[in-house]
Amino acid sequence: MFGQLGDGTKIDNNTPLKIGTSSDWKSISAGYNYSIAIKNDGTLWAWGSNVNGELGDGTNIDKNIPIKIDTSTDWFSIFTANNHTFATKYDGSIWTWGENSVGQLGDGTKTASNLPIQVGSKSDWKSISAGGYHVIALRETYTNVETDFLNNTNINFIETRDDIIIQDLNENDEVQIYNLLGIMITKFNVGNESEFRFNKSNLNGVYFVKVISNQNNYFFKFICNN
Repeated sequence: MFGQLGDGTKIDNNTPLKIGTSSDWKSISAGYNYSIAIKNDGTLWAWGSNVNGELGDGTNIDKNIPIKIDTSTDWFSIFTANNHTFATKYDGSIWTWGENSVGQLGDGTKTASNLPIQVGSKSDWKSISAGGYHVIALRETYTNVETDFLNNTNINFIETRDDIIIQDLNENDEVQIYNLLGIMITKFNVGNESEFRFNKSNLNGVYFVKVISNQNNYFFKFICNN
């Protein structure tokens, strides 16, 4: 009826059929007569009913094949409900679109949106669960919190306004930077240097540093740059 199968038709089908030719789908979530999916490259795709803008393509026109939603390549997870959609990005931010008759989008209005809009300004959301007309989300906040593991080592950790500085490292130690979702965003081998410096001015949200020493020890430091 709405093209929710994504096969280019609006004909019911009682046997499994392949949607398109792509083989790089990462995850999918089915709502009420529509579906949202993420590919391995972080792009967002949608098809099916769009009467409330739940596809997020800027229109209210149904689609019977997967269409790409905006140009972003950093979508991480998706959650569908009756006629509204929530998604998180790799930076921990929440985005939403679709029906908003009872404020289910969480943007402070009851106006539907057919484009993804960010919910608030926080980027430390950990998980989401979408109900029929409501959403529950969990935040995980840290502000310059160190673990005892770091305090009990000889490694010196310094945090300035723009930089993370780690001193007294061993040769060939590896420094890894993760976001709150546990995704490694970058890593470095310190080589024969005893000091590592990382510019964090372009980060927003909660991150942590993992130092892997040549003695197989692990050290963590949480960073909040809100």
